[in-house]
Amino acid sequence: MSPFKVIGHLIKGDLLRSRRDWTLGWLLVGPWVNAALFLYLLPRLVLLLKDDLNLLRFEPLVLGYLFLWFAPLGIGQWSARLLLEEREGGFRALAVLPISRTGFFAYRLWLPGLWTYFTVLGTLMLASPVPLPMGPLALISLGAAVLTPLMALLLSTFSGQRGQAAALARLIKASGLFFALAFMLPFSFQNLVGLVFAPYWIFKAYWLVQAGAVNYWEHLAVGMAFLLPALGWAKRRFLREFNLALRA
Repeated sequence: MSPFKVIGHLIKGDLLRSRRDWTLGWLLVGPWVNAALFLYLLPRLVLLLKDDLNLLRFEPLVLGYLFLWFAPLGIGQWSARLLLEEREGGFRALAVLPISRTGFFAYRLWLPGLWTYFTVLGTLMLASPVPLPMGPLALISLGAAVLTPLMALLLSTFSGQRGQAAALARLIKASGLFFALAFMLPFSFQNLVGLVFAPYWIFKAYWLVQAGAVNYWEHLAVGMAFLLPALGWAKRRFLREFNLALRA
């Protein structure tokens, strides 16, 4: 069986499992539904509340929270749930398919990251009331896509079962309140949040693009300098844990 046929078989199985369990499927398609709802509801809410509240002021925060945070983490949670199910089942795919352990884990981690890239890019283009330049959005989407394998690795490594993974996922998603904190701070103090919360830099790059600034790439580079080492550490922990599970 060729590598493409193996990948196709794995994708078919994943999609079937996601259709059977709507909570899994929602993690994949939910961001697109949210983008369509945002595009439909925002103009109406702005018009309805124009005399009481300027909703457009909060647009960068809401869009960033939904599509640069919730979307990558949700897809990472999808990947982690499948990994945990496979661990509980003794990794049967490794026994019946001609795929190496490295190839299987690469598929389970990096293909969701690719889906996240196109999801973030597409939803931001769809939901943004004002069109943003494609180049910066493509780079920011790449930074956000790193969060998906990182989330999958953390949940898979530090959760013994799916229930624990769901609880840990909720805790990690709640840490996104740091974005709201940064948004409320004066501009000169916002970067302090990035010293304790690395994903902030991806958000800040997006906010700067929305503001028409050209130095967004500096913040994106700082974010990647924090996130890529964290991804490498999480990968090493994950492989150590799962190698033990495979030997059991």
